[in-house]
Amino acid sequence: MSTNSLAAVKALRSFADKKIIPTQTGLLSWKEYANRPGRVDEESVIQPVVFPAFAKEILGWDLTVNLAAESNSDEGAPDFTPADAVTHPFVFETKGTNAGLALLGHDAQVLKYLRIGYPRIQKVVLTNMLSARIFDRDEHGALRERYTVHFKGLLSGNLAGVGNSVEAERLYEFVQEFSHRVLTREQKLERVRQAPPWNLEIANTSSAWIVTRVDGIVQLLKSEILREIQDGILGDRSVVLEDESGPILTELQGLASRIGIEESGSLSIADFTGATPSSDLGKALAQYAAHVAFFTTAKLLLVRVWEDLRMLEPMLYNGGFKKQMERFENVIGDVINHAFSKAKERYRPLFDQRNAYSWYVPNDDHYADIVYELANTYFGGIESDVLGQVYERMLERIDRKLLGVYYTPRDIIKLIWDLVDLDSLSDQAEAIERTPRILDIATGSGGFLVEAATRLRSRLAEQTASGADIDKRKWLADVSDGLNGVEYQRFAAYLAELNLIVQLGHVLASSPGLAIPSMGIISADTLSLHEPAAVFENELEPALEPLLNNGNTAARKDRIQSAEASNFLMDAAIGNPPYIGEKLASPILNATRREYPYWNNFVGPHMDYLYWFLILGVSKLREEGRFGFITTEYWMRADGAGPLRKYLGEKTTIERIILFRDFRLFPDAKGQHSLIVIGRRTSEPKRSKPKVSIYRGSGDVGAARTAILDAIRDGRSAAKVDTFTASLSPNILLGSSWAEVLLTSNERSRRQKTPEWHPNFPDCL
Repeated sequence: MSTNSLAAVKALRSFADKKIIPTQTGLLSWKEYANRPGRVDEESVIQPVVFPAFAKEILGWDLTVNLAAESNSDEGAPDFTPADAVTHPFVFETKGTNAGLALLGHDAQVLKYLRIGYPRIQKVVLTNMLSARIFDRDEHGALRERYTVHFKGLLSGNLAGVGNSVEAERLYEFVQEFSHRVLTREQKLERVRQAPPWNLEIANTSSAWIVTRVDGIVQLLKSEILREIQDGILGDRSVVLEDESGPILTELQGLASRIGIEESGSLSIADFTGATPSSDLGKALAQYAAHVAFFTTAKLLLVRVWEDLRMLEPMLYNGGFKKQMERFENVIGDVINHAFSKAKERYRPLFDQRNAYSWYVPNDDHYADIVYELANTYFGGIESDVLGQVYERMLERIDRKLLGVYYTPRDIIKLIWDLVDLDSLSDQAEAIERTPRILDIATGSGGFLVEAATRLRSRLAEQTASGADIDKRKWLADVSDGLNGVEYQRFAAYLAELNLIVQLGHVLASSPGLAIPSMGIISADTLSLHEPAAVFENELEPALEPLLNNGNTAARKDRIQSAEASNFLMDAAIGNPPYIGEKLASPILNATRREYPYWNNFVGPHMDYLYWFLILGVSKLREEGRFGFITTEYWMRADGAGPLRKYLGEKTTIERIILFRDFRLFPDAKGQHSLIVIGRRTSEPKRSKPKVSIYRGSGDVGAARTAILDAIRDGRSAAKVDTFTASLSPNILLGSSWAEVLLTSNERSRRQKTPEWHPNFPDCL
């Protein structure tokens, strides 16, 4: 009896006995499920549940780290692809149990993977977890089946007898061949040297996969940075210069203030480094370490993005890494410094400075880990706010109070842009030979602007493909001039700038002689932009001033403040303004009124901070400029929102109102009751009646989320979505409650006849 084969069978049976498969009658084990009749269950059971669990427990894979699952956008790609294709030159393709033990009829698909994927794909495992067929190609390129493993047959019978069978030996061979391999530092670097060129037909370009990879790097660096800080490196003047310690302390004090620590300005660096990790000071220190990790990761990420876009020659990947390692005598730190020097030619502010973050330099082991992780990911297809998503993950691990806001999910961003109709605004702007001007009133890490940049870039590609002669240098200048964001939290503004740089880099890929223009992200208080005033001086944290404060940024701030006088009114205002509860908002509101008396014109009892953001956004629009904001719903009837409603009723036409009620737009925010309002600015508003969509279901929408959002986008009723034309115009109600706008004609009629009756809208009526 083979000890190895017996152990393999034991492990398989242990896995198969665990109850992991949800059914209407409860959880089933794989062994129980496998004994049922075969069914069409690839996408419901095998691919999402059984194979990932098998891959993790038996083969040592982790779908969040080293095994990429096919995304919805990767149609025609293998179901599961190892990140490191040099060490693991194979893929896994899953099928349903209806295919039986034979798994016939898939040869063409398997051969396609082997042909288009070579040399990254040299073997294919075809499995429905009843059995597995292993394929490669012979010397003539023809499909060849190497062997088959019948998993189901190994789950029953005498263990000693089964463990001594040929089938058990095949199982052991399979596990040895297709398990994840852990590499040494030297092996990782060798894999990067040997990495073949990217094959975009099989590369996983999903945002979720990229976010996970980048998040892993940030986590790795953050842990090391915290260790070095606790060992006293911030006091080592050979590493952290005297003029750098001040900005570091300023940032730590700012983070402490955001948590709610009073008199944070009197704290010293020693107060933070001596604090316990679970204390508020410890959390502030952890967040500072995360910022340092982000700064380091962002530089390395941009190099890899630009390599994949062919803006830079390969230096950290493919043959370029091998060449540079030979050039610099295998000193990986020198290779990375060389890569940074080349990247500096594309975007100097990030690569040519010392600040509160630049003191940290990873050691060679960490550089090896980072280069290995980045070399295993294709970054040329980034289309979302990747850095912002990683940043929010980090904040959730430390303390949500450090965030203060919930960044808008991408599907909601796309919905709002669809309703605002960026294509139509682009048509209008191009008619006067420019691109759209957009203002994001609370930018965060740039999600709305990233989506706008992605759409404008796609529009450019379509126009160029159809033969349009477009000056890309002018287009880049216009787009960078037109994408404007204001964000109070400085590090979030920094991430927004980086995210836009990534997006515009796609355009430079086809025009290598161009440079990336300055981005339009302003780190300031949005509410300070209501009129020309000296509000920008001394506002930036010293740590970020070289990145975010330059002549272009200050000039842009002035243009937005005096938008009408400077002929810089916007085509679109958009955003997710911060929602702050009344108790926390009171001192902020009072301070804003003292600093900017203009806002005394829009004061009401028990008002919310976000009201002023909506007014500011609309005030910057041109005639017929469009807006889309996501807020809480309470301003529709709250007494304190009367000035906001009056302003909107007098200066805008409301086209869409969408109430999400218990629909959880944000995964972990409490008491959401979100609302989206879409409209346009007009000097003579008509008494128009907006289209209203109301979600009338539970909070956990699950897989129905896409269908619900599609119905809302289309302006139609569907399961749990009521859509109707309002029976009353907000332009008539002005500052009065707009609650009745949310009633159907029948509901309004019934309420008029029976005043004590109200529909199930307790928050509005």
